[in-house]
Amino acid sequence: MPLPSLLDQRRIAAALSRRLGEADKLIARLRDELKLIDALPAPLLRLTFRVDGATTGGD
Repeated sequence: MPLPSLLDQRRIAAALSRRLGEADKLIARLRDELKLIDALPAPLLRLTFRVDGATTGGD
């Protein structure tokens, strides 16, 4: 099986690096949001979400 040219391999590697960087940024943002959610008081979460997991907001 032939390999892509070295130039194509470098382009592919650069594209993958960009996408992995974007994924890392997204993961970091999600972790920050989870920390904020974890810091919310439990009563506020109970008011927002019912015990069965369904939201209480309008559909």
